[in-house]
Amino acid sequence: MAIYIGNYIYENRQLKYILTDYGKIIIHTAVEYGSVESAQINVTRTYTRQYNLTDRLGNVRKELQDKHYLL
Repeated sequence: MAIYIGNYIYENRQLKYILTDYGKIIIHTAVEYGSVESAQINVTRTYTRQYNLTDRLGNVRKELQDKHYLL
């Protein structure tokens, strides 16, 4: 189930997309659990910008992606 709050789209209570004027930002979240002794949890987020190329009527004709890895 998706929840829409302004330009933010949540799925399963996690932020998945941010809509922008030029396309959207896709958020990928990876969770790694450490050993039981260390009780460490590592969360890595990858942000992918998706640009939409549109025609004169505003229809999307091509999508371009640019990946950025942030911790």
